[in-house]
Amino acid sequence: MDEGASRALSLWLAHRDEGHKEDCLLAWLPLVKRVWARLKVSLPPSADALADDLLQCGSMGLMQALESWDPTRGVPFEAWARLRIRGAMLDELRRQDTLSKECRRRWKALQKGLTELEQGLQRPASEEEWATFLGISLEALREQLLENSPGSMVFLDFIDEEGKVPLRERLADASASPADAGALKAEVKQALATAIGNLPDQERTLLVLLLNQDLGHKEAAQVLGVSAGRISQIYAKAILHLQAALAVKFV
Repeated sequence: MDEGASRALSLWLAHRDEGHKEDCLLAWLPLVKRVWARLKVSLPPSADALADDLLQCGSMGLMQALESWDPTRGVPFEAWARLRIRGAMLDELRRQDTLSKECRRRWKALQKGLTELEQGLQRPASEEEWATFLGISLEALREQLLENSPGSMVFLDFIDEEGKVPLRERLADASASPADAGALKAEVKQALATAIGNLPDQERTLLVLLLNQDLGHKEAAQVLGVSAGRISQIYAKAILHLQAALAVKFV
């Protein structure tokens, strides 16, 4: 973040009055737009109609971050704010039930097939192997990935099994002891790091471009030498690989 935003944050921390809060919110608003740009990577084009609502929710998340951030805890404000902005946007998407039951069913079918295949292979499956396992053509698989890519939006929501508590709820369980909660989070973090390390090079590179370097679809497509539409497919495939890896361990 630029010096102006850092200075506005420092003034807010020093004074904590409405004037400095407003100045700080305005200075950090570009972060809300960047979080939205990253989130919509996993959404269908129709989600653009929700952009204004989601940006407003993200702004509320930014305000909550300003009011709750404690610099003595060692967590940078930008990281703290990103979590609350994205969380506010996801809560709104869940409230509007953007993901239809049919979309969820198809995404779970893709995830289930990939999980079963990779359990047998003991390694990440190629698209060709995955399509063969599902009994469809490679083109049909890629079409399904593109159509159902909204399923990648709420990552932890899809790591579950009927009759069991979803991983997301276990991580957010307020009744769990601090030791148990910390152990589970550490285990999930380690499993996710391992799964990312095991991704095919193209998928791992794409996650770095989109999530670490804040590139958009067009920029990432230029780096990888593929079309923008192909980026959505590769991203969906990467998320399914990660979900499948965590599902094996935590479901």
